[in-house]
Amino acid sequence: MKTSLRAYVYGSRDYAQTVARLAAECGVEVLGFVDDFAPPQAGVFRFDDLNPQAGGECGMLIGVGYNDLPGRWALWQRVRQAGWRTPSLVHPHAHVAPTAQLAEGCVVMSHAIVDHGAQLGQACVLWPQANVSHDAHVGDNCFLSPQALLCGHARLGSHSFLGAASVVVDRACLPEGTRLKMGQAHTRRNP
Repeated sequence: MKTSLRAYVYGSRDYAQTVARLAAECGVEVLGFVDDFAPPQAGVFRFDDLNPQAGGECGMLIGVGYNDLPGRWALWQRVRQAGWRTPSLVHPHAHVAPTAQLAEGCVVMSHAIVDHGAQLGQACVLWPQANVSHDAHVGDNCFLSPQALLCGHARLGSHSFLGAASVVVDRACLPEGTRLKMGQAHTRRNP
């Protein structure tokens, strides 16, 4: 997905660096990082020091990871309320079906799959080879680690985390705040 978008990355640590690299691979010009707690340094800005009008011209990519999903969501809301655009990033080697729906601020990394009729809520992250199968639904602010699999018609509540190589069986419905560990399987289907 090549664009002419210019954007800041909110965050400056490891995950933010990953988002910046993905943005560059998607043709987005990264203007710098936003970190309200980092010591002053070149290329790192405080959110309140940015021109509020820039939100109409530039985007803001969320570069805060899954260790604090509630804090990440609060930051997402702050950015949105300030009027910043929050584009999604889809790696050129990811597959998003034409019938799939991605809300704003999603990050879909290399070889991830969002299949036919699948839906991702706002600010979701799919790491490499994560798979949201046909007609599955992922709530807002969810992280699917590498090779995590959400099978067909499954539903994952908002603010959830699926560890690497975890599996959610078809038609399962997991509540908000679910956390599956690496390799863990949720095998109970809903009636």
